[in-house]
Order: sequence, then structure tokens, then C-alpha cells
Amino acid sequence: MTSGLFHVPLWIELVAAATGGIQGALFAAGIRDRRIDVLGVVAIGLTVALGGSLMRDVVLDQLPVVVSSEWYLLVAAAASLLGMALQSVLTRTEWLISLLDAAVMGIFGAIGASKAVAYGAGSLGAVLVGVVAAVGGGVLRDLMANRPISIIHVGTLNAAAAGIGASMLVLLLRIDVPVGIAGPISAVATALLRIAAVHLGWMFPEQGPLSLGRAQLRRDRRATGEGGQLDDHPREFPRPPLRTRARRRLQLRQRGVFTWKRHYGTEPRRRRSLDSGS
Repeated sequence: MTSGLFHVPLWIELVAAATGGIQGALFAAGIRDRRIDVLGVVAIGLTVALGGSLMRDVVLDQLPVVVSSEWYLLVAAAASLLGMALQSVLTRTEWLISLLDAAVMGIFGAIGASKAVAYGAGSLGAVLVGVVAAVGGGVLRDLMANRPISIIHVGTLNAAAAGIGASMLVLLLRIDVPVGIAGPISAVATALLRIAAVHLGWMFPEQGPLSLGRAQLRRDRRATGEGGQLDDHPREFPRPPLRTRARRRLQLRQRGVFTWKRHYGTEPRRRRSLDSGS
């Protein structure tokens, strides 16, 4: 297996940190139920920009890169302030922010997964670290703002895109593909899947119990017959509502059938017609 770190130029990582800072500022601007000061905006921006990398290094028991170099903190904080000042302009370029967000997710996920493999993590563990690196900032942001965590609610594929990209990287490394090739493939796959999910509205279905569809119910009824039996056990159907029974009784009465006679085991009889003469 080919192991090693997926390295990207420092300026790309700083652009990713700046994108996270801007996203944090826009998220803070969208909170209307409480007043957030400038320091709060910077804190949320730093969390979004660097939270995933911080969680990645903590999981791998390494010195977090965000504290070993001051550039990450400075760039993320400055981007947060810039996003706060230009939020009216940035909201009109939401498509650009979405593209940058997808690219950042792919890059951070690939870096996290390759770093986990290089430090001896298993395949599933490396995928988990890649997902944490990609979406950890958003999780910490939601916890800080006391909001529902976005990745566990119905929405566009976020953690799933990161997981698929990290899985691709781990698989390519297992078949001895150089990390310099596997890393970009993983990052591009994650970004494309994320962009497609946002624009096409892809999402997982909402949780709920399993149930038979209408087609399956019709097949069961045809197989057993109307009111028949299945496996020598009588099929119990719920009694229809009172209003439905009353409507059925009225229809039978209009046809001249005394419905209550059926309850006593006698044959239904017809009402005397007016022209029968009897």
C-alpha cells in the first residue's frame, strides 16, 4: 500500500481557511434571535474554518496544525471580519461560496484521510477521520450556536459526499495508487458530489418505519382472496368507521335490502314493491 500525506500548497489551505471564515460570518449574520458581537463573529468564523482540522489532529493525537502556524488563525479571523462587513455583497454571490465550500470540503477530507492512513489508521478509521476533517467545523459551529446539528437532519448530502470521497482515497491507496494522484481524485469527487447534491436537491429519505407499499398489499389480497386466509390463520381487517358503515347501510336500504337481517343469519328479503299488488 502506498502511504504518505496529501500535500497541497500553503496558499490553497489559506484560501480554504478564508472561505470557512466567510461562511462563518454569513452564518452569524443569519442568526436573528440573538445579538452577536464582533468577537462572536470571529469565533464562529474560526470554528467553521479550522474546526475540522483541529478535530482531525486531536483524533490522531498530533499537534494541531492550526496552532503550529499563525497564518491559519490570522487569515480565518480576517476573512470573518471581511465577511461581516461585506455580507450584503456576498449574499448575492452565494453560488461562488457554494463552489468554494465544496472545494474546501474535498481538500480537507482528502488531507484528513491521507494523514490518517499515513499514521497507521485502518480503512474505516481513515474514512472517519476524513469525514471529521471535512464537516467537523460545521458540527462545532452548530454546537456553539446552540442549533440542531445539520449533518444529522434531512438536507443535502454533506457528510455522505465527504465519506464517499474519503473512501475513494483509501481504496486507491490500498491498490498502491500514489497519494499525489489519489488525493486530487478524492477531492474532485467530493466537490462534484456536493455541488450536484446542492443543485439537484439530493438527500437521504427521512427516517420512518418500514411499511408495505400499495402494490404489495394488492398482491397479498389477490393471493389470499377477499376475506380469505393466509397460512391457515384468518386475516383480520380493521372495522370500517361508523360513517362508512352508515353510508353502506343506506345504500343497501335504497336497494331494498334489510341489512339488519344479516346479523341474525337469515336471508335478506326484498321490500314489497308498490306495483306487486300484495
